[in-house]
Amino acid sequence: MEAILWVNYDAQNMNTLPHRQQVYAHIQNNYRSWKRKENVRALRASAMIPGRNQQRQSGHRNGPPKNNAAIDHPPKTGQSADSHDENRRLIAIQARRRQLLSPVTVLNKGNSDPFGACAIPITVEENSILTFYRDILLPAAWRLDAKSKQNLASARAKADWEVCTAGLRDEGTALAFIGSNASLVAMCTGSETRRGKFLQQKSLVCRAKSTAALRQKLARVSKVDPWIWWHIFMIWSAEIAAENVIAARMHGQMLSKLVDEHFQQGGGLFDRLDEIGLAMVELLFFFLYADMNMATQLLTRPAFDVYEWLPKVFKPFLRAIEPILAPAPLDFCHLDPTIDSEEMTTCVKSCREIFARWRRRWSDGLPAKSATMHLGWGQYRWCIALGRLVNRYCRFKELSETASGPELDYDYAQQYMSISAVKWSRALTFQNHVCGKNIWAGNVLETLRPLLEKSERPRGSSAWQKWKNARLWAFYVGAIYEGRQQQPALSNELFDGWFHEQFARQAHDMGLSTWEDTVPILSGFLFDSSASETQNSWFQETMRLKAASMAGTPVRDK
Repeated sequence: MEAILWVNYDAQNMNTLPHRQQVYAHIQNNYRSWKRKENVRALRASAMIPGRNQQRQSGHRNGPPKNNAAIDHPPKTGQSADSHDENRRLIAIQARRRQLLSPVTVLNKGNSDPFGACAIPITVEENSILTFYRDILLPAAWRLDAKSKQNLASARAKADWEVCTAGLRDEGTALAFIGSNASLVAMCTGSETRRGKFLQQKSLVCRAKSTAALRQKLARVSKVDPWIWWHIFMIWSAEIAAENVIAARMHGQMLSKLVDEHFQQGGGLFDRLDEIGLAMVELLFFFLYADMNMATQLLTRPAFDVYEWLPKVFKPFLRAIEPILAPAPLDFCHLDPTIDSEEMTTCVKSCREIFARWRRRWSDGLPAKSATMHLGWGQYRWCIALGRLVNRYCRFKELSETASGPELDYDYAQQYMSISAVKWSRALTFQNHVCGKNIWAGNVLETLRPLLEKSERPRGSSAWQKWKNARLWAFYVGAIYEGRQQQPALSNELFDGWFHEQFARQAHDMGLSTWEDTVPILSGFLFDSSASETQNSWFQETMRLKAASMAGTPVRDK
């Protein structure tokens, strides 16, 4: 029984009474804890767990009967119903209504589009996916602060959000957008979890329905407008997110042909596309971002031609930005002798320049229009450099299938140098980790490891001597980003990573005992000198653990 405090009460005298402190103390000690228990008890009683309520009703008959009509209109036996029966009937009706309004019954049953503005139902699940894109993926894509409430103030991010939400008015485009983000949410949630599997299935269904809608749309229109481009782009992005290489390449090539037709018919780069509310150059930046994702994640050739078509189309843009573009930072680092081709040299120098500009935050403090143009210039240069590196990897992959001897060693080296440059550039300048998951990592490290294993040659051989620097750098790139994924402590668990151990072994075989000896070799490729001091301790600890591992002695954690 709950404690009761008896106090004197005088309605005519509302002044402060001497026992006020007793009343407050009593409420603190008794009433509030009792109220919490009552609220919890009421909440548990209102929950409708499938199967349990029916069993409880059939076994104990404590709750209202199953027949709603029997509740609202209980049978009356003549005039025997008195006020007590009427009260019981009202209590039963109220109890039934409380059960019907249980939190469980309305869970995930809401409608986030009550006015029907979107072409598909926006249930709680769809709304959570859209919220995830707006609050997490969008800031990550444009390198904005996820905690800021002004994310959409960025011109590029604002345009991204507006055109994506406008696309929800078309059924096929909306389905592709939901399917694309469902795959990314599944990665963040965990693909092996129950929710992750559900979201992957949802993404597959949405992509299939969106593709069918696109087929019907193309069959009944005579002219392809920008909204159809956007529909194809959404499916393309969805297939990239789902890592469906064949479908992604097909939709990317389809879109590149349609865009090429626009320019062949006299369209310009700065044409305003009133239907979609964007200029052609803005729309093309969206397409290039997806193309870069496809090429660098799936290691397949980009859909847009990075050798002739893109430089030709973007020539007006490059002329417009040239007067306001700051001079390129000086590059004092040499190139390693293993970089012996003009294409690889150009790509490495281009990546160095873009990274140096990005590290200096060269677009900060500029007017919005100028900053947007600088970001566009950087995106264009990245697409050219990374697209050519991926093309180079694919070309030498095909050549290595029939090569042998020194020619095979050369083909292998060009492959692992190309994708190491892709991994370094992508990971250093783009936000890859969302909710602790590297959702845009792709399969680069999984491809790099077999290449390095197949191309390994005996220590001291001519092939080992020729490519030792390139292999050291490839192991370094793999170790750095393998560590970023695992974030290991400096302990014995460090060598759970294959790249860590191979980097240490290669450095040991090359006689590199200090970080100062290693930096000049790594600087001949792509290397972030600003991280040199912090990586010094990492190198020393790595070599210490490797030496202990080779000696077979246990190492105590620091």
